Amino acid sequence: MSEKTELASAGATTSDGVPSIIEAAAAQDRSKAKLSGYLRKKSRADRWQKRWFEAVGHYLTYYKTHESDKLLACIDLRQVGEIKMVPDSAVGASAAEFSVQLGDRTYFLK
Repeated sequence: MSEKTELASAGATTSDGVPSIIEAAAAQDRSKAKLSGYLRKKSRADRWQKRWFEAVGHYLTYYKTHESDKLLACIDLRQVGEIKMVPDSAVGASAAEFSVQLGDRTYFLK
């Protein structure tokens, strides 16, 4: 896992005191989200979890629910390598499933 991905998941500041990606995303005004709604995210334990996603600025953030104030993680869209649809033929894939590549981590969403 890259340092930036770890920071996004852990919510830490960098070693030079610069705010992490998650702190910068948390400072964004959630009312200005251009796109928001529930998606299912595949956990590292291979389970689907319903999460509330918001696109604010160049961040894609997610929370446990719409009402939650606790930011679980964020994806800096400037750092995304590839977004692609997962083929229906993939084991257990649905027609609406897609993946987001960020460093060493791949997020699966539907």
